[in-house]
Amino acid sequence: MGDVSRRLSINAMWGVILNYMPRPSVTEVKSQIDTHEAVCAERWKETILRIKRIEHIMIGTAGTTILLLLSIVLKWKI
Repeated sequence: MGDVSRRLSINAMWGVILNYMPRPSVTEVKSQIDTHEAVCAERWKETILRIKRIEHIMIGTAGTTILLLLSIVLKWKI
């Protein structure tokens, strides 16, 4: 029984705290969301650029490896 009353008192306490906290206005929330969207868009641009750079590095490395292996195979045949 003590655990139930403790949970009720904690819920009541949070209810009191939440009632005293000022709620943000719609314009404040919209401003926060707009800022968040702008930051996320910039992060995605940077992420996409990093992925493209890694792709270019991997393609260059693969091409170099293929050419090296072909040159070794051709040297053995001669």
